[in-house]
Amino acid sequence: MPRKNPSKKSSGSGKLQASQTPVGASKPRDIAKYMPVIDDYQEIFGQLQDGACNRLPQTEIHKKCQSCIEKSASAGSCRFVGFRVFETSVAGEKEKIVYSSYGFRSNQDDETHLPRRKETSGSDKRRSKRASDSAGVDDSEIGKSGGEYPTPTLAPKMTLSAEEAKHILSYLIPFFKKNVRRELLHENIHVGLEEANLLSCGALPLVRTKDMSETRSLCDMCATGIFMGSYMCGCCGREFCLGCLEEWVPSGELTSGKLSRMDTCTLKRRHVFKNMMFVTRARPGQLFETLEKLMALTTIAPTLPRVTRMNLPLLTADSPGGQKYLPVPTTTESDLPLAEFQRFWREGRPLVLTGLRERFQLPWDPQYFIDQHGSEPCTLHDCTGDGNRSHNARVDTFFSAFESKGSESLKLKDWPPTTEFAKAFPELFADFENALPYPSYTRRTGPLNLASHFSEDCLAPDLGPKMYNAYPAVDFLALGKAEKRLTKEEKDNLIYDVKGTTNLHLDLTDAVNIMVYEAGGEGAPLITTAAKKIPMCGAIWDIFPRSATRIIREYLREKVPGVDDPIHRHCYYLSEQELADLARKGARSYRIFQNTGDAVFIPAGCAHQVRNRRSTIKIAVDFLSPENLVHCEAILEEFRDLAPKFNAAGLKGSQREDVLQLWACIGFAWDAIVEAINSEDKGEDSQEDNDEDDQDDKGEVGKDDKGEDSQKENEEDGPDDKGEDGGRDDKEEGDQVSLSGCQV
Repeated sequence: MPRKNPSKKSSGSGKLQASQTPVGASKPRDIAKYMPVIDDYQEIFGQLQDGACNRLPQTEIHKKCQSCIEKSASAGSCRFVGFRVFETSVAGEKEKIVYSSYGFRSNQDDETHLPRRKETSGSDKRRSKRASDSAGVDDSEIGKSGGEYPTPTLAPKMTLSAEEAKHILSYLIPFFKKNVRRELLHENIHVGLEEANLLSCGALPLVRTKDMSETRSLCDMCATGIFMGSYMCGCCGREFCLGCLEEWVPSGELTSGKLSRMDTCTLKRRHVFKNMMFVTRARPGQLFETLEKLMALTTIAPTLPRVTRMNLPLLTADSPGGQKYLPVPTTTESDLPLAEFQRFWREGRPLVLTGLRERFQLPWDPQYFIDQHGSEPCTLHDCTGDGNRSHNARVDTFFSAFESKGSESLKLKDWPPTTEFAKAFPELFADFENALPYPSYTRRTGPLNLASHFSEDCLAPDLGPKMYNAYPAVDFLALGKAEKRLTKEEKDNLIYDVKGTTNLHLDLTDAVNIMVYEAGGEGAPLITTAAKKIPMCGAIWDIFPRSATRIIREYLREKVPGVDDPIHRHCYYLSEQELADLARKGARSYRIFQNTGDAVFIPAGCAHQVRNRRSTIKIAVDFLSPENLVHCEAILEEFRDLAPKFNAAGLKGSQREDVLQLWACIGFAWDAIVEAINSEDKGEDSQEDNDEDDQDDKGEVGKDDKGEDSQKENEEDGPDDKGEDGGRDDKEEGDQVSLSGCQV
């Protein structure tokens, strides 16, 4: 626990002054010579950098940030705009900016702030290029029917209830509390509330900055999303997460003539701790208050029961090699209500729900896509070879051959052509959202989907939906000759050289995949279907329990030597024979034969692969459930381990970015939880006040009744008294009656 409330310490509102101008070095071993120190506000530091470094005078002493050197918006845009300040001096009547002397200032309290440019992702650039490349494609319409289709209405936005908030708290509190404590420790060290030797870097200058809502803040080393605190080099602007800073041991040693990426600054300089400053998006005292609130809400979070295996209907696939596939829980949503699903989802097993096709209004068939989107450009990915071949085409070209007995295994890759499905295809999006099972988890606004609470003015993660449209896998394509005339080599290729529609991988989040259409596949060879005990179905899934991941990795590293992580690199598909080998090693899969209307739920962290038996149209969406938060964090750490230690060609393709922005999702979900619980408390207080008012009203009514009864009694007694005591007694009794009838 922190020793003091940090809100009582400095907020870091002063300037960070460069005591020595950064000077380029001739050797990579030389350190960057920017030594920031905390300084009180000085009038000489008066010129805020209000534009990118490239817009400033390119003098010999002016140093640009990494993003401006690379001219790369995807690297995070200019790191110093609205953040760095230059010294100003007056020469005669003219003010001069001294670019050789600069510092950094906190900008949280600025009324206006120049935002960084919005990121343009590499995929967006590729799609733009693809669209232009397809401009010359024949624009004649192929097979349009001219049919009319309904327009589904999107279901209303869902909101988080207090009961749902408490459910999330049971999982979120231990998970989030650990991270907030870590963030608070780093901040407290740099404001002097904790011992500096708790970090190898010691105490560094601290600056508070606004969070850039229109950009994603990622670590420049491991590509992990940054929550509150990070470390920035004052020379190059590179930003590192807490984890990378904690692991870093500065070194000038070269490996194959190169410095490590963590040590590398711009202009052949190298990083040292003294170059760094601690940058936090937290306001003074915010982390401390969050931790206190987390501790307080622990008392209202329901205690989680022990995880026990539920008894659900099971389907077990036959296996050709004697290995046993794991039985797959298969049911309907009506037979597994939400509360039961929540219990089941903690087990980490996949789930199949059947009978969902009737929920969709639109046909979701090839003709629909030819009619509605046929002329749009797309990229067709060839699954018959090594998986790297692709060519530009049109949507109607792909779907017009969807049910044919062709010789190619193609899939429609990166479609729709924009990252935002809802904007590209609003009717399809509404239809899909309305059909989703367990909408509180799976819809974009589902309150138990922790990614749904992202602020609308922030660059939210794109969790889908995404469409997966593909022809049959290679071994299910119709043969060009009779099966009995195949040579031994051709038979062996069909049996053993299996190509997947989607290679083995695992995801950071949970997902649900619904098949909405299937066709073709009648001409598949018996040697790859009946012989392998594969029935007529849309797609074949193999999903592994999390416990099998280590065994699979060890097995595949022998198959694909030189690949750091064959699962995360999506580079392999396991054949039936290899599945049998793994089963003997203790890693069995859940074998699922998916058909139209089936929804396959895949828990986060479960390795899986897919192979189309027929041509299929599937649509899937990712969601972040509270039950699997711990597994999301574990996978994120695996992604961090994949970060290259040295610069090399193709570096960006080898990094696994935190596209989920896990900690940002958790932060926004926490805000929504607190708001929901506070609203409930206010409602209860208001109800209590109303109950008290009602009780008071009942009391007054009682008093009135008593007064009326007393009045009646006195009126009844009055004649007797009057007869006995005369008028005086009557007057005195009258006064008493009047007093007893007054309301207090």
